[in-house]
Amino acid sequence: MAPLQLKIEIDIPESSNFTLRLLDSNGEKIGSIEIGIWKVAAYFLITPCHEGVILISNPEPLQNTKTRIWTVEPSENTIVLRCNGYELGRVVKGSSLVLDTCDDIFGTKVNSVSMKSAIPVFYRVLCLDNPNCVPCLAGSFMTDNGCVKCRENTFSGPGASSCTSCPDDKASPTGSTSIDDCYYAPCS
Repeated sequence: MAPLQLKIEIDIPESSNFTLRLLDSNGEKIGSIEIGIWKVAAYFLITPCHEGVILISNPEPLQNTKTRIWTVEPSENTIVLRCNGYELGRVVKGSSLVLDTCDDIFGTKVNSVSMKSAIPVFYRVLCLDNPNCVPCLAGSFMTDNGCVKCRENTFSGPGASSCTSCPDDKASPTGSTSIDDCYYAPCS
């Protein structure tokens, strides 16, 4: 599974959480990663792997902003959690905190993710180690529920978080991939 990035741009409420549900190729849930946040502390829990949660300090937002960028980096043997680039904790396969029920999470069975959140969170799949991997193809954009095609009269490049409107009352078909797809509609 490629790394995931979650971006929060609000003041942290008294307590909240967000959960990434890990799905297999059939869309069945095989586990989840939950990150809980309070004003002064945070935790993360990977199910069905942990016997308990891992408590961490709540990282400061990026300078002069409310932004916290959380990154979950899964691999065959570890899952690393970072915030704003700093490692907050890692789960290592075979360690005393990790149960034997974790094999699907660390293996290659995770095919996609879905988000459940009590606060506004933007997330995307990062393709840090794979130059051929693109989070959303051109002509679509990332939402909380995955990639969605651009509507008529809009377009996007690869990896977009939104679609751009065609200029000057030009039109374009659904799923357009560049401004070159925008055209003046014939008079009727």
